[in-house]
Amino acid sequence: VEKDRIGMKGGWGVCAVDDVLVGETLESLEADPEVVALDANRLSDVFECVRTVAAATDTEALAESLIEDLRDRIATIERKIHAERRPRVAVLEWMDPVRPAGSWVPDVVEAAGGEYGLSEPGKRSEPAAWNEILEYDPEVLVVAPCGFDAERTRSQFDELTDRPDWGSLSAVRNDRVYILDGGAYLTRWTPRLVDAIERLAEQTSSAVGATVDLPVDGLFDLLSHPGRRYVLTHLLQSEGCVTRNELVEYVVDVTEYSTTDREFRKRVRTELVHSHLPKLAEGGLISYD
Repeated sequence: VEKDRIGMKGGWGVCAVDDVLVGETLESLEADPEVVALDANRLSDVFECVRTVAAATDTEALAESLIEDLRDRIATIERKIHAERRPRVAVLEWMDPVRPAGSWVPDVVEAAGGEYGLSEPGKRSEPAAWNEILEYDPEVLVVAPCGFDAERTRSQFDELTDRPDWGSLSAVRNDRVYILDGGAYLTRWTPRLVDAIERLAEQTSSAVGATVDLPVDGLFDLLSHPGRRYVLTHLLQSEGCVTRNELVEYVVDVTEYSTTDREFRKRVRTELVHSHLPKLAEGGLISYD
């Protein structure tokens, strides 16, 4: 199929495009397509890239609608986290050598509620000494190698865990190390960067609830028991944390059994502790201690 227009992006760290190869490829084409050059260093540049593509494809109205939606999603996150303390965040785009992400990633982290001190916004990424990471001591560590999916990152994770004093990092000690598909979320300046902001906000902020990643059948199965539905109903009504005793009292009150039935009360507590709460937590619907 002959192309009328070709969008061309510059590089990001280890994912840089080979400009020479692009030129040779264009020369080999029989057609003479218009090349739409796209480049971004900051998060705000992404919106301009959308407008550039829209101007080349006569879709300006659609582009403005998309940009408005993206800005609204970012604003929603900002409203939830504006009063929170920002944790120190590190995003690694490569594990060996260690390479903290640059360019728009500091903007993405800031929009997600984190503090990013390993690179200036808009500055291209550079390799860093491991001691720099130790000294920075991230409270949240996101590992998102360019071109790696999550499975491949896990298979090579010893490139980080075998390093000296890995276990001393605050993020490691507090179980706040996360693997993110870099190619899907961070290495390209597309509207998916806003998806990345939402994902990172779940990991950096207590004010942003994590999304539930369950198939429909799994969700139906999880909610099939009335006891689990009672738990969620009470939590939604309470708008905060509740104790196990409060949950027991609520479940007892909403059933047909007498509140003086000790055996029933004991059974409710047992089911909550050993079945309903663990299953709801495993499904990502609640967290409990």
